[in-house]
Amino acid sequence: MFSAWRYRLIGLNARRDLRQSRRETVAADKDREVLAGQRDTARARTAAVAQEREDLAEQRDDLIDQRELGQRERVRSGSSGTRAIAASDGAPVPSGGGTRGLHLFGYHVTRR
Repeated sequence: MFSAWRYRLIGLNARRDLRQSRRETVAADKDREVLAGQRDTARARTAAVAQEREDLAEQRDDLIDQRELGQRERVRSGSSGTRAIAASDGAPVPSGGGTRGLHLFGYHVTRR
């Protein structure tokens, strides 16, 4: 009788441990899914930041090119490189004729 009770107890413990193991497996699977989602979100954010940095670098390079172009235009045209004077309404007043506008740094550049 003792051996039957002992085997029954071993079986109960084994089934209990199996249920516990299955619960832990389900919990681990959920945690893994959460971590995978966080990883994907982090990758997407990293890609977005990298793209934003590339865009800003392109804008910076374009502004540098425009500034260099403006400096060459001033040298060719003999312009003194003065900044535009604002009218009473605050709008910039182009100096000289033609289609000229303000550069980011306040210098005139010829528009194409």
